[in-house]
Amino acid sequence: MPDTRATPSEGRARDREIRDAGWRRPAVWLAGLVGASAAIAIAVVIPRRPATLTSPDTAIRGGEIGASAPAGPIAAVGEFAWTSPYTKASYRVTVVNAAGAIVYTTFTSQEHVTMPRNQAARLAPGRYSWTVEAFDVQGRNVATSRTQSFEITPQR
Repeated sequence: MPDTRATPSEGRARDREIRDAGWRRPAVWLAGLVGASAAIAIAVVIPRRPATLTSPDTAIRGGEIGASAPAGPIAAVGEFAWTSPYTKASYRVTVVNAAGAIVYTTFTSQEHVTMPRNQAARLAPGRYSWTVEAFDVQGRNVATSRTQSFEITPQR
């Protein structure tokens, strides 16, 4: 009478064959594909809340303050505007002249600020640059924009 018991290597091969047989069925592949698609759709569709600054660790990675206006040649200074990935932040706008002297600085909780007319009128034609700094609720500096430049051109 022959021995019908499988050898260990034959048993492993049969187990592997049984395990792999499930992935050969279209229904198994389809279920996996549907599950992966649903996970991706949920990750893309669910809105994300902006970061709330309570500490420097809550800054969005890769997020930065973008100083946008004024830039380039302008006739007069009006509003300074920027974009920010932070909520509950306060901002400090600092404007310096070509010599590096501060000619205007102010704090705000908005993503824009209008320079008072009397101060804007005192700015002579020439080159200026400005930055915006974000501060968390404890008053710690958590981000600074890149320097933005503008030039007040003489009125004709």
